[in-house]
Amino acid sequence: MSERAMRRAPRRAGAEGRWALIRASGLCWLVAAACFDDTTPKDADDAASDAPFTGRGLLVVAGDYQSTALSRVDLDREQVVAPAFLHSGSALSASGNALSGDVVAGRMAAGCACPPHAALVVDRGRGVITRLNGLTVAGQLDVAGGFRSNPQDALGFGDEVWVARGERQPKGDAKIGALGGGDDVLVLGHDAVVRAKLALSGLSTLPGGTAMAGSGAYDGSAWWLPLASIAADFQSVGPGRIVAVGRQAAGALPAGPLGPTSALHVAASLEVPTLRNCRAARIATPNAPRLVVACSGPFSAAPSEQLGQSGLAVFALDGAGPFASAPKLLPASALGGRPVGFALDVEVAKPVAWFVSTGAIAAGGAVVADRLYRVDLETGQASERHLAAGPFSLGGLHVDAVRGLIWAVDHGDLVGDLWIFPLADGDGQARQLRTSDGGLRALELGSW
Repeated sequence: MSERAMRRAPRRAGAEGRWALIRASGLCWLVAAACFDDTTPKDADDAASDAPFTGRGLLVVAGDYQSTALSRVDLDREQVVAPAFLHSGSALSASGNALSGDVVAGRMAAGCACPPHAALVVDRGRGVITRLNGLTVAGQLDVAGGFRSNPQDALGFGDEVWVARGERQPKGDAKIGALGGGDDVLVLGHDAVVRAKLALSGLSTLPGGTAMAGSGAYDGSAWWLPLASIAADFQSVGPGRIVAVGRQAAGALPAGPLGPTSALHVAASLEVPTLRNCRAARIATPNAPRLVVACSGPFSAAPSEQLGQSGLAVFALDGAGPFASAPKLLPASALGGRPVGFALDVEVAKPVAWFVSTGAIAAGGAVVADRLYRVDLETGQASERHLAAGPFSLGGLHVDAVRGLIWAVDHGDLVGDLWIFPLADGDGQARQLRTSDGGLRALELGSW
């Protein structure tokens, strides 16, 4: 793809400031009750709550880091069927806890006993998990409890939610109660009762650092979480590590809401010593499962140092349990020559991953745009599929295996902020979809 004649000014903050944005978004968080009552949007105009909800969908998280709007896209019709059905201005009847400007999509566990149109929304700014049932807010869970917990990801099951919280409770603060701790995996029932908690801080590879688990992948028995292992000032990061969090084996554990298996443990810990700042993990299952991890390298380092510590790590998982071999490393220097971003997805039935290489505004104002790549995990061969509107523009990715498509956010593209590409080269033309007319533009995607 050729360079575009005109660069559009990016609306997203730079990758170098991503961590700062994640932290700064919490300045306006509010201490909330431990459990919010089930809530629905007050106005049908706000949420289109009576709109039909059929077929396969995509949850679009749009925003500008000041406010957020959620929309639904029909994957088969390639249409926005519920624009901005919930947003930062929505009035929620019970909690009043509207969305902040720092929101991502969680995931529902494959095979869970969940409603057919359930989805999770992770509000990192407010420390709240919103449960959706179709276009209706089924309930909200406070995962902050009085301190800035900075949740990074959530995994939904039939009657509970697992949450990866990224920051620790301040030292000496003993008033938090059951939600205290942080930098952990927290399990809450839909009734807001804490069912289990597993501290991750001790697993950080940076001494004294925060583990800060990122976007994980569930294999049916364990939640694989990449750890950023980052310092409190976000300037230093440790070597890559991925942990598999699962249920503790039944035994002498006390009975809880889920019986004697409610405690959590680390079932496996995988090391990536040459890569750092690992932030996303996905599982592909072409023949044997493969765990793919994206590591961006330290954004505070010199460009050459960041590039040398960025790339993809591929582990061949043993289908009999959470065990993996030494990783196959695909360095960013061989994957387009730019650091790997946080956006990652895989083709479930093929050893193929899709990722974003980060752009930059270099010294003197030279612009390097983000790029979307497809990489064969067996050969390591990567091919560029899309040149973004500018740097800091590409966001969420979603592979639609049913139709053989990849959906990609291009936040800075003024023509359409969603691009749709065929998975196979030469198998149809790319096309664009505009999710909003003059409103907030897409940042992240979630399956629905």
